[in-house]
Amino acid sequence: PAPQASRRPGVASRRPARSPGLPASRLTRVPLVVACVLMTGAASLVLAQGGLVGVLAVSGLCGLAVSLYVVRDREVVLLLAMIASLQFIFHKSVGPVALDVSGGAISVYITSFDLLLLVLYGFWVASGEFGRDIATMWGRPIFVLPLVAIASTVPSFLVAPDLFLATGELVRMFWMYGLFVYVALRLRSRRDLGLVIGVLCIVAVAQFAVSVLQWRTGSSLGLGFLGEASTLGVRSLDGSEFARPSGTVIHSDFLAALVAPIALLAFALAIELR
Repeated sequence: PAPQASRRPGVASRRPARSPGLPASRLTRVPLVVACVLMTGAASLVLAQGGLVGVLAVSGLCGLAVSLYVVRDREVVLLLAMIASLQFIFHKSVGPVALDVSGGAISVYITSFDLLLLVLYGFWVASGEFGRDIATMWGRPIFVLPLVAIASTVPSFLVAPDLFLATGELVRMFWMYGLFVYVALRLRSRRDLGLVIGVLCIVAVAQFAVSVLQWRTGSSLGLGFLGEASTLGVRSLDGSEFARPSGTVIHSDFLAALVAPIALLAFALAIELR
């Protein structure tokens, strides 16, 4: 226990005199409050430059960060969030964009899906199992054959009219191979596989609902901030024209590329669910 102050008369208290201003506890909070105000202002400036897309992206990241902080199985939650992000894919191109290309990559780009895949690989490395798992894939045809297929496209670089776009296509194939390797080596339980399939089905149902609304209304439902046109594309068939819904993925061709594999997977499960 601290010694008691002297009670003798004439002896002044040794406690420091309190300043007439703010209490010391409040004074120490002032720099923190100022820093928070400045950081909030800087974040608001960045969001204002990014528009509605930036607000959605930051809100999604904040929600994901809170989820990763709360839950225990963070890697599975991040995997499911990555699959769910197929509803709204944001991308950033490196270099020029060839808008007249419809049969391959239009640039060298990275998407929000790719970034989440990199974070998943980071969790994988942090778990200490990355080296051991990767060592098990060599010599297995299911992992080697995709690499052979990718290597078979390299000679086409000699006759490619645009080496930049050819590089973009090669980069895209490596992203797909990275996803294939992760799913093949990290999904080890029926529960995880069931969750992945469930989220894929939710993606397909949501795209179906948006497409029906677009078809009935004849509009893009105000999804122009995602890169979509203000009006739906039109296809001529047998002398008549009809609108082509595109869901939330900019173009109807991309919509088909997204939901068709999910439909094939569901069809295979329906044949033999066991």
